[in-house]
Amino acid sequence: LIKDKEISVLTKFYKNAQDSSKKGQSSLYLMRINCRDKKFKDTSINGIHQFNSKWKTSNNDELIDVVIERSCSEVIN
Repeated sequence: LIKDKEISVLTKFYKNAQDSSKKGQSSLYLMRINCRDKKFKDTSINGIHQFNSKWKTSNNDELIDVVIERSCSEVIN
């Protein structure tokens, strides 16, 4: 818990390769999530700090919605 209803979550995203002869690609995201407003911002991508990142909604991205919902389940209660 960072501050009132905000948490930091480390996630790993794996993108399958388009061509079966190639390897997929992994990315690490350090996300700050505002559980009250259900908004997030990426503060680090693959270890590179994202200065001036802005709060945003999931824009109906099912994966981000699930990350926020599951990560915030204990914080909201």
